[in-house]
Amino acid sequence: MILSTKSAGFISIDCGSKEASYVDSGTGITYTSDSNLTRSGEMKAVASDYIGTKPKYLWHLRTFPKGNRNCYTLQPLTPGTSKYLLRASFFYGNFDGLNLFPEFDLYLENAFVHTVNASLSDWESYEMIVKLRRSYLTLCLCRRNERDNPFISAIELRPLLGDAIYPVVNATLALKTFTRDNYGLPTGAASYRYPVDAFDRIWNSAGSTGLESINTTLSVSSTGSQYVPPSIVMQTADTNPNPKGRIGSSSVIPRGTYLFMCIHFAELKKLEANETREFNLTVDSKLWLGDFRPTYRATTTICSQSIYPSQNNVVDYIPTERSTLPPIVNALELYSALHLPGSATDDGDVGALVDIRDKYQITKAWTGDPCLPLNYAWEGLVCSNDTSSLRVLSLNLSGNNLTGTIPIFLANLPQLRMLDLSNNDLSGTVPDDLLRKRKDGSLMLRLFSSLTLPLDVEIHYQTAVKKQY
Repeated sequence: MILSTKSAGFISIDCGSKEASYVDSGTGITYTSDSNLTRSGEMKAVASDYIGTKPKYLWHLRTFPKGNRNCYTLQPLTPGTSKYLLRASFFYGNFDGLNLFPEFDLYLENAFVHTVNASLSDWESYEMIVKLRRSYLTLCLCRRNERDNPFISAIELRPLLGDAIYPVVNATLALKTFTRDNYGLPTGAASYRYPVDAFDRIWNSAGSTGLESINTTLSVSSTGSQYVPPSIVMQTADTNPNPKGRIGSSSVIPRGTYLFMCIHFAELKKLEANETREFNLTVDSKLWLGDFRPTYRATTTICSQSIYPSQNNVVDYIPTERSTLPPIVNALELYSALHLPGSATDDGDVGALVDIRDKYQITKAWTGDPCLPLNYAWEGLVCSNDTSSLRVLSLNLSGNNLTGTIPIFLANLPQLRMLDLSNNDLSGTVPDDLLRKRKDGSLMLRLFSSLTLPLDVEIHYQTAVKKQY
């Protein structure tokens, strides 16, 4: 499925929307329905009294009462040097009248991202920065129990230009957004996103810090920062009212969590000749940056050189002896590391399974990578656990109301050890390759009821496979 948008390669999916597409009034971004992306699930609308001022892409959702896992495959994308910001949003809004937010797991490829569980009126968004090794990306919703049905409201994918931005991200390491703070704004202030942020990152108020807020109405240039934080974000900052006072912040993060952090600075005051703003930056008491002086109305971005294990992620901005002004901080981005296993289902196996799905119009939740996540393979599949390339070992299509002939591309699963086509309504001949594998003992082939095709009648069934009864 080829997706397009008018917003610089953006993919914006309103899950459960009955409108083919529409333009969001707040951002000008075009959102499309997920109707052509999944064959499973049910479209639902949130209760009207929960909508309020929430954006339109949260008014509807798709819920999945069937299947242990349901996935979205986003394509075509550009593998290699391209990185993407991926955001999944969930707004319950009492769509089912149960007043009970369902609990389920979110996976990116084979990596567990988070257990989704929020309140009736709030929405949760989980944001990741990824680098592709293939031309598609898979996002999966996995059931935790029989009672709770997974659902999703929106999926947003944004290309990030160049490979220098967020340099730690690679094919096996993604970043999960912990916070993206805009300092100097009052608690509850509106967030900033596209079009002021070209990448559609969402910048939220850092809230009450107990510090002094400063701002300027003049623009702040970000041409010197490859991260290009918006001018409107850089035009506000927090500082200490005491010229010799420090700034400190910490994050509630489990010890040992591996983090990546970027901090954005810009001087907002035209300093007099006798004024100096200079400070040191430490993280968990370790020096990150020494004798730093922010530039007037120009952004400087300081990022960690690699991911690092957190203690308490205590960030301190400490004025030097020479400084006559307190430290200043404008914005901060903090991410946790998300390790992506390098394995994936063999491309040839994927192609054969997609052909099977399309030929027989299989209505099971056969989306995403067939073998991933490892505990949530496509229904009817058993896969190998090879670390490099996963292969399909067993395929059970029994009782799926399949009609027509047995396709030859079933033989395009070279590692297949068991194939069950019983209790369907198939006719025609059995492909020679399948019979040959059955004869040499490499494949258990089951065609009728629970009967496994015996060698002594192999020639008979090679001539014709009668309709089942």
